[in-house]
Amino acid sequence: MNQILDVNLPENKLTICRAHCEVGEDYRCILLVEDESFVRDVTREILISAGYRVLAARNANEALRIYQEDYWQIDLVITDLVLPGEGGRSLAARLQRQNPKLKVLFMSGYQNQIHSQSQSEKGFLMKPFSSGMLLNQIRLLLDDQALPAHSEDTFRRVSGGELLA
Repeated sequence: MNQILDVNLPENKLTICRAHCEVGEDYRCILLVEDESFVRDVTREILISAGYRVLAARNANEALRIYQEDYWQIDLVITDLVLPGEGGRSLAARLQRQNPKLKVLFMSGYQNQIHSQSQSEKGFLMKPFSSGMLLNQIRLLLDDQALPAHSEDTFRRVSGGELLA
């Protein structure tokens, strides 16, 4: 399993973290909603390393604000189910009322969230997860194309904290 253990990212006082890595003209944009800073930062780095543009928020209010500003470029929302204030399901429902075609990937570290509201395999990710599992779920949602089962092993850690395929 590919793990990122030694990432030392500073706690950012800004409420909205924007980072991107554009690959050609075909980059995809993901809105990441996660209240735990370490999980948010590491997940953002995995996504950036894979070539996605990432808009990150700590809670539903920040996510709504980002979505209002950048809705036209967001291809996927990845949200924790358990957030302070409004939860991930409620947030997703609000965003999908504005854009019924918006794709959402839910994640949770709570086992009881798996069966709740019959989460499907394609649209739910149990924490902790590897970079390969995350990227596979994103491909399933965005491209309807899964990575090979061994793809998790194709990512390796190099000096400086980069993930390379």
